[in-house]
Amino acid sequence: MSAERYNPEEDDSDEDGESLPVIGKTDKEREQLTQAVKNILLFRTLDDEQRMTVIDAMTQKVVSAGWFISSK
Repeated sequence: MSAERYNPEEDDSDEDGESLPVIGKTDKEREQLTQAVKNILLFRTLDDEQRMTVIDAMTQKVVSAGWFISSK
């Protein structure tokens, strides 16, 4: 799974009434993502609602074996 870069300082969607992205997921996918991020510092600082908001915005990216995944 992956998500677009997010800068909370530039996010004013709550103020403008814009809806945040929600990518459909099964309960199993949500649980897998929750388990996958539970020990990542960035996610540990979020409360449950914030964590689910981020997980809801994640999308799946299928890659072939041997691909190099970069943050850029």
